[in-house]
Amino acid sequence: SSSGDSSSSDAAAEVALSPAAKARAAFAAEMKGSAPPATPTQVEEARAAVAAELKGAAAPLDDRSAFAAELKSASPAKPPAQPAQPAPRPPSMLSLQLEKALNKTAVAVEEKEAALRLTLKLEAELILERARAERLAAAVKEIGGSVGVGGFGGLMAILMKEEEYTTETRKLVKQMVQRSR
Repeated sequence: SSSGDSSSSDAAAEVALSPAAKARAAFAAEMKGSAPPATPTQVEEARAAVAAELKGAAAPLDDRSAFAAELKSASPAKPPAQPAQPAPRPPSMLSLQLEKALNKTAVAVEEKEAALRLTLKLEAELILERARAERLAAAVKEIGGSVGVGGFGGLMAILMKEEEYTTETRKLVKQMVQRSR
């Protein structure tokens, strides 16, 4: 008797499902290959049911029962004869949405990889430019030391900022060039 109760509760649960939920379940069964492909009419009915659910228009239980009865009556008692060549099935709305989402994901992955390549290239250039700047700063300090920046023995050079040191070096080099003319 418990097996009879479970089959009647399964039937009651099926009737209690909204049309949109039934459409989602049918699509899942179709994707798993355990159900035949949906007909264009079923796809349109599913689309309308999902749209109605999204708008918050919940159908009364009687409408759900009528929809379930209509689906049961629309299905033939015996399976139709299989054609020699199966007709190509039109893509369902959800499979099209899935394909669009996968395409967007692929584009995003490509953009991410391009951004990572650009980041690595820019980081390498930054390292090279920092090394170049350090070499130039060392050269300016060497020239500054040669022309006497920082007073006697370059003691004040220790306390000077790089900008001050560069400005003072430039000033002393200009004075030396003017004297030599």
